[in-house]
Amino acid sequence: MTITSILFYAAMRDRLGRGRVLRAVLLFLVFDVAFLASNALKIEHGGWFPIVTALGIFTIMTTWNRGRLALGAYVMALARPLAAFMEEIQRNPPVRVKGTAIFMTANPGVAPPVLLHHLKHNQVLHERVILLTIVSEGVPEIAPAKRLVVHDKGAGLVHITAHYGFMQSPNVPEILERCAEHGIRTQPQTTTFYLGRETLLATGTSKLARWRKRLFAFLSRNSRPPTDFFQIPPDRVVEMGMQVQL
Repeated sequence: MTITSILFYAAMRDRLGRGRVLRAVLLFLVFDVAFLASNALKIEHGGWFPIVTALGIFTIMTTWNRGRLALGAYVMALARPLAAFMEEIQRNPPVRVKGTAIFMTANPGVAPPVLLHHLKHNQVLHERVILLTIVSEGVPEIAPAKRLVVHDKGAGLVHITAHYGFMQSPNVPEILERCAEHGIRTQPQTTTFYLGRETLLATGTSKLARWRKRLFAFLSRNSRPPTDFFQIPPDRVVEMGMQVQL
């Protein structure tokens, strides 16, 4: 009950004003804290178990969050500004092959490392390259008509941003079908998804403690694969490995 009151303040302070919400929360806390203090006597009689369990879950969640931030910073350091990448392929056009290549990226302003590795090692680009960014908004649902934003960058490169509510599950094949409304048509049999697979090493210089690095590496190895989460057909995926020193 105490935590709920605190979360209520965090959620409503910008909507109703800090002063109004704070007065209401302080009134709630008078009863909540008294109730919490009276039940604290139960901790030594078994109440410690749910507290320890909650601390373990909290540690896992915070480790995952901090690890993802450290991994994102590492990937961003390897990425290149998209404008510079476009200038390079226009100045030195690579060999283009038939079909569509789709690269997932969290930052629309950069060329993702998977794209750079693909061009560096395979020395080719597809006729059409799609950079796909999926954004989770702070609302339950986003209407399908307002979901997609398409930007044609030229030179066969298109950036697509798909907006989803936090209660919705991303569906990449559905996104590609809706792209036809924006003039972007893809054929399933000639479309390839390029994804990165990171091998995490606890030997880097990030600020994470070594035990957190190892825990994050374990969580990452056992996390839900992106093909499952984004509902990407696994037989159309090419994964490119990369060692990451956190």
